[in-house]
Amino acid sequence: MFNSLRDETGRIVDFIFVELNSPAEQLIYMPKSEVLGQRLSELIPINSTGNFWEKYVQVVETGKVFQEEFSTNIFTPNISWLQQMVVPLADGIAITARDITERKQMEKILQEREQRFRLAFDDAPIGMDLVSLDGNFFEVNHALCEMIGYSEAELIQLTFQKITYPDDLAVDLAFVQELLEGKKSKYNMEKRYISKEGHIVWIILSVSLAKDPSDEPLYFIAKIQNITPRKQNEAQQQRLITQLKISNQELEDFAYVASHDLQEPLRKIQTFGDRLKAKYGEVLDEKGLDYLQRMQSSANRMQILIRDLLDFSRITTKGQPYVSVTLS
Repeated sequence: MFNSLRDETGRIVDFIFVELNSPAEQLIYMPKSEVLGQRLSELIPINSTGNFWEKYVQVVETGKVFQEEFSTNIFTPNISWLQQMVVPLADGIAITARDITERKQMEKILQEREQRFRLAFDDAPIGMDLVSLDGNFFEVNHALCEMIGYSEAELIQLTFQKITYPDDLAVDLAFVQELLEGKKSKYNMEKRYISKEGHIVWIILSVSLAKDPSDEPLYFIAKIQNITPRKQNEAQQQRLITQLKISNQELEDFAYVASHDLQEPLRKIQTFGDRLKAKYGEVLDEKGLDYLQRMQSSANRMQILIRDLLDFSRITTKGQPYVSVTLS
C-alpha cells in the first residue's frame, strides 16, 4: 500500500510505501527493510514507468479502480509482463501487481500456433473446413469454395449433409457417429458433393475430431481432395472397356457364324472333288488331275483356316488357362 503526497492544490506529487508484503519484495527485487519508507520514484525511475504517475493521479481524482496489463523490464530479469490494479483509498491508493509473464508467454505461443494454422488452413491447396457437431460449416478455406462453387458466406449457412450426394450420406453419417463414440480417431472415404450449379464433385474426405482437455468433442476437422478428373477418366475408361467388350463379342459372334456358314459350301467342294476323282480320275489327263489336286488341297487349307477361326472366336468363353512353355 502507498500513501500519497500532495502539493498545495491537492494534486498527488509522489507516493510513500507504508507496508510491503513478500511478493512485492520479490517484484521490486529489494528486501523490505530497504523499501519501507522510500518514495516510489526512488525505487522505480520515472522514465521507466511510462505514464504510471498520470494513471495513479487519475485514480485518486476520479475515485475509480484502474487495471491494466503491461510489458516491463524494470524489475527482475524473470519478469517481463505485469498486471496491476490501482484502488483508491481515503488517504492514498493501493497498488497490487501480479506477475503474468508465464501466461503471456503461453498466449504468445498459442497465437503463433494459431497464425501457423491459419496460414496452413487458408492457403492449403486442398479444401479444408471446420464443422460443428451438428454438421454446420463455420470455417471454410478458399480451395473448398472454389471446388463446389459457393462463397464462404454461403457455405457457413449450410451443413455438410445439405451438399452431400444423397446416396453417400448414410455411410458418411455412420463414420461420424463412430468418431463421436470414440470407435475411430479419423476416417477416410470417397464421396460426392453437389456443387452450387448442381454438378457432381467427387472427393476424398478425411475427417478427425477436435476435443477439449477433458476429451469432450468440440468440432470436426475435414480435408477434402477433389478427385473429379480422376473419376471422369475412370468412367471414360470403363465406357471404352464396355464398348470394347461389345465389339469383341460382336466379332466373336461374326467369326462363329461365318465359320459355320463357310464350312457348308466347303464340304460340298470337298465331296464333289472326291467324287470327281473317284469316278473320272482315269479319264482325266495329267493337267486335269493337277487342277483337281490343287482344288482339294485348297479346300483342305480353307477348312483348317475356318477351324482356327472358330477356335479363335471361342477364346474368351472356352479358352484354356495359360501355361508356361519352353521356347528353347
